[in-house]
Amino acid sequence: WFDNRSGSYAVYLQRLNSTGVKQFPNDGILISGNPQSSSLVDWDMITDNADNAVIVFTDTRNGSSINPFAYRISPSGNFLWGSNGVALAGDAGTYQANPKVMQTSDSNFVITWVYSSTPNKIAFQKLSPAGAKLWGSDPVYAEGGASENYTYPSLVRSDNGSVIALWSGYTGSFINPGNYRLYSRKISSGAAAVWQDTVYSLGRVSGFFVPKIFSDGNNGALYVWQDDR
Repeated sequence: WFDNRSGSYAVYLQRLNSTGVKQFPNDGILISGNPQSSSLVDWDMITDNADNAVIVFTDTRNGSSINPFAYRISPSGNFLWGSNGVALAGDAGTYQANPKVMQTSDSNFVITWVYSSTPNKIAFQKLSPAGAKLWGSDPVYAEGGASENYTYPSLVRSDNGSVIALWSGYTGSFINPGNYRLYSRKISSGAAAVWQDTVYSLGRVSGFFVPKIFSDGNNGALYVWQDDR
């Protein structure tokens, strides 16, 4: 959780046993006390196949623009990716929000987030269990046309180390977007696009409606959204 007990948002973690007893100190362990913006713009946490917590969130430790970072914390509270985690952004001066993480079938981790540009695009990076960047020092990107913004990325696991990603595309303003679409892409373990589909293109969707993706249990995806058709 994000806690401003010290006057600025900081990231804390607690572990409970099966009967609800706290396993870490009563107020949790401090994951990151780095400077935060007044807006956190979403975050994500999963448990991996070794029972570690993998946490992705943003802060302003590199300057005024929020950037995404990834931490991997063991069940005993050890920082497996170092005390300051892994910096995911290739360009610290650009606003980069809304990180999401998924563990792949080959035990690596894919993280996605929004890269604010003109127009916005979606960034992807893959980390090894040791926290090494497997898709290069800079992320790989999904980009639309000259005026189409991408936002709200999310992921599910697929086969052979791949993931299936979902994101929104729109023109115009975020609040009342035009030409609204939902896109999905299967991304191989080596970052190649296996396929890309347009899941939805029927009309307007409010900028505050967040689409969701879930695994179908068979390396595919189930997509959920709401619209005003």
